[in-house]
This record gives sequence, structure tokens and C-alpha cells, in this order.
Amino acid sequence: MSEVEGGNIRVEVLADSTTIERIWQLLHESYFPNYAVSAWQSTVLVSRSDRYSNDTQKDGA
Repeated sequence: MSEVEGGNIRVEVLADSTTIERIWQLLHESYFPNYAVSAWQSTVLVSRSDRYSNDTQKDGA
């Protein structure tokens, strides 16, 4: 891993539960032991969720 230049970074992710679990596992394995990390998960309600869908088929296509 390389050093991150500067003080702090903040990453926010909006994803499905499977992706979040993969990210959480990566944080636990690779970052928590080596860095001062704060992490949390929240359930959210997303407006206009169609904009964040993995579905490539659009209406009228």
C-alpha cells in the first residue's frame, strides 16, 4: 500500500448490500490494522434510485 498524501480522506459509498460487505471486509483486512480508520454503515432511502441502478436497459430501449 502507498501512503496517502495529506491529512485525512473521506470516502462515501452508495451500494447494494453485497458490495458493501465486500468493501467492509477489505477495510477489516487491509486498512484497520494499518491505519486509524473510522467506518460506519447506514441504511438509506434513495430518491431517484433509477439513476444509481446497474440495470443497463432503459425505458423505450
